[in-house]
Amino acid sequence: MTRTWNVSGRRMMWGQVSGRLGRPRGRWKPLLAAPLVGILFASNGCSSSGSGDADVEDAAAASSVDADVAVEVPVTTEDGRMLQPAGHVGIWFETVPRDPLDRLVWKSQQFVGQPLELEPLGDAAWSSAGAELPDLCDSEVFARVEALGMKRGDQSDFGPEFKVCSAFGAGVNASIRDIGLVWGAATAADPFLGEDGVPTRDGSGIDVLDQGGYSDLVGCVAFRSVKSDGVTLFAYSDKEIPTVECDEAIAEYQIIQNSIGGYLV
Repeated sequence: MTRTWNVSGRRMMWGQVSGRLGRPRGRWKPLLAAPLVGILFASNGCSSSGSGDADVEDAAAASSVDADVAVEVPVTTEDGRMLQPAGHVGIWFETVPRDPLDRLVWKSQQFVGQPLELEPLGDAAWSSAGAELPDLCDSEVFARVEALGMKRGDQSDFGPEFKVCSAFGAGVNASIRDIGLVWGAATAADPFLGEDGVPTRDGSGIDVLDQGGYSDLVGCVAFRSVKSDGVTLFAYSDKEIPTVECDEAIAEYQIIQNSIGGYLV
């Protein structure tokens, strides 16, 4: 049986139409498009606003619990399945999926329920609002991302109310060599939505932007406001040829949210 889900209003088949089965990925681009990121965030006002059937059965139903609620540590059953814990929002794999990106999601689940106490940007930020953002480029975050087999990107990028960082698949692991991941925190989703962005909520509970706004430059952006004070966590693929398909952005967002423990503290 093939599980179906909705991405940005399009009916898609997990592992088939969505591109998780055999779709060639774009080549990773080693540096962030920093000027584009900076121009986008500086020019907008900020206000609160699996591959195959085996993987289909491994992906658990999305949780309806809000993402800033404490998430429990996952339980592993006697037959080796890792169960999605209470409070976890997004996609989940109970057993090892075949797709390399999905496998990174599965590996990142080991950190769920172990939240990092991230320091705010403070004096390093460009504005008083940005000073309250959690530093998602903290060394502890990268330590967990690197434990998944990824390598830290060469640079991060700052703006008045955001910070962005990146990682890419290490060369020793050919299966993830072409995966590039960009993520960050912003004071609101408005900066990358722009005036014409049309966000929707995926069936996994994660918001996506694949029409207008910053998606015109980088492809689909996955995001979620993960704290009651409006902090927004976002992620997207770093590729030379952006794609509006959202499955990769959702998976990459999930890697970061899992890696920081499943929620912000």
